[in-house]
Amino acid sequence: MPHPLVTQLRFTRDEFVRGLTGLTDEEACRTPPLEDMWTAWRAVTRASEPRLDVLTIERLRAPMAEGLSSVWTFLRRTTYHYWYHLGEALAARQMLGHRNLPDCVGDIDALAPYRPE
Repeated sequence: MPHPLVTQLRFTRDEFVRGLTGLTDEEACRTPPLEDMWTAWRAVTRASEPRLDVLTIERLRAPMAEGLSSVWTFLRRTTYHYWYHLGEALAARQMLGHRNLPDCVGDIDALAPYRPE
């Protein structure tokens, strides 16, 4: 079973996808083409998956590299960064006239509840 922070990161990724579901290519092309963005995002997240499942408390507490913050801090920073951009994306979609958008936080109780280490 992965570390609870990994579960939270994966939940956040799923929320990011849910927040952009229904965005059209035309709307997305006001930024990089949507399919190019999804291709890059999927490649990066897929490449990270094997490393996430083996994170231990010891590894989480270790610095990313000499002089950098811990893996734990970086994982939290990444999770919060997703939420930041999800909020931006949903705001942009509202300005595009999209309705019935998902809440920023879905079923965290079932999908990524708090659990002690």
